[in-house]
Amino acid sequence: MKHRINESIVILFVLILLDGCATMQSRWKESDSENTIEAYEEFLYLHPKGQFSDEARSRLDSLYFRKAETSNLLENYEDYLRYCQNGKFVGKFVNEAKIKHEELCFHKAEETHLLEDYVYYLKCYPNGRFSSEARLSHEELYYKKALDENTINSYLDLLTQYPDGRYANEIRTKLKNLTDAIKTVRVEIANCKLKEMN
Repeated sequence: MKHRINESIVILFVLILLDGCATMQSRWKESDSENTIEAYEEFLYLHPKGQFSDEARSRLDSLYFRKAETSNLLENYEDYLRYCQNGKFVGKFVNEAKIKHEELCFHKAEETHLLEDYVYYLKCYPNGRFSSEARLSHEELYYKKALDENTINSYLDLLTQYPDGRYANEIRTKLKNLTDAIKTVRVEIANCKLKEMN
């Protein structure tokens, strides 16, 4: 009797195992025929280490890259590169994606001409193909910002970023003039207070 129960348990276990394999194969066939990002992601969610998981990752790699390439959007290239970095993809197209991402990133900075877009480009590609141009534009925008604010802190920030930059001597002169003006005002205030006391 005990032998029959053990035999039944083994048979049941084998049937469950076979059913699981059949389910995985049928899900793979569905994912394969759909050939979409969603289908492969769902398959990997259900079978992360299954028989077809490497193939699913490879296909996701291609589909995400194709999506970025087709849309030509910075965000889609960033998604692709982030997924590759996290080991989600094989990364067959990483070099192509990095080249395109750098181009889009720099062109966005050129189009918007915003300080933060140049900062982002330089953070991602400090020695990139467009880094010299980006630094020049970044310095120019920083300079204009410092002039608009016309404060000691804004001038010091610019000199911290670009101590030997194109505008360094001019900014040092402005900084000296500003500090001299502040000293003069302080002396005048002190003199007025002394007169009031007498």
